[in-house]
Amino acid sequence: MTDLEAIKARIANGVYGDDRLTGAEVFDALAALDALVAEVEALRAQVQELTALGVSLHKAADAGAQAERAAVVAWLRRRTALRHYADCIERGEHREEKP
Repeated sequence: MTDLEAIKARIANGVYGDDRLTGAEVFDALAALDALVAEVEALRAQVQELTALGVSLHKAADAGAQAERAAVVAWLRRRTALRHYADCIERGEHREEKP
């Protein structure tokens, strides 16, 4: 990341400086503005990547929970005395909150 305070100072000098600004100072302010825009674009790209990663992690966690529940139900079904509990778990009766 860049030093945003330095960029803002360069832009302010080019925008709010007096009438005696040199062409170099104006171009420096424009370059600083370009740097600021690039920084914002880079941060937006990072936000998109992190959002996609967060969604992927959420889906993976849900898939893991479903796989674990299925494994527990399958284990219970293999035990004759516990089949009733497998049915209850499949219906979500073991959860206090509603699915």
